[in-house]
Amino acid sequence: MKELTAKDIAQIFKVEKRVVQGWIQRGYFPNARKEVHPIFGGVWLVPESDLKNFCIPRSGRPSKKELNKAA
Repeated sequence: MKELTAKDIAQIFKVEKRVVQGWIQRGYFPNARKEVHPIFGGVWLVPESDLKNFCIPRSGRPSKKELNKAA
């Protein structure tokens, strides 16, 4: 199983690494794990399979239509 770093994922989706880290913290990649690295500190690793059905989340507040759909 291949694992990707937040930097790898950022390059794939053409976003900043910090954006990917936010996605990870919000649970968009359920199998992500943080590994302690002796030089770099914590490094997020995401199984490549987590990207299979991933769609970039929309930014901003949800519309009234989306809020009504969720209720």
